[in-house]
Amino acid sequence: MKIPLQSITSRSTPNEDKYAEMALSVEQEADRYQNYASPAMECEAAADLFKRSKEELHLRYTQVISDGDSKTITHLNNMVKPYGGEVTIVKHNV
Repeated sequence: MKIPLQSITSRSTPNEDKYAEMALSVEQEADRYQNYASPAMECEAAADLFKRSKEELHLRYTQVISDGDSKTITHLNNMVKPYGGEVTIVKHNV
């Protein structure tokens, strides 16, 4: 018995629904960063990730591997202080 291709592709699976939901979330997050210049965008995105790590995952990033050209760690340690200033984030250059 042959199943028409249209009936297979028109069904939505839970994984497809989850992907569509995640894609929309990423698109909305990307829109939020459009107002920043590239270096500022990197700083703000990192700040969001670090804050989220504590809130959602209950962990803290304390060390970061970097290309050496980033102002992100300085921004995190001096301005954002995602862990309340009790932890200093250390940058390792590669």
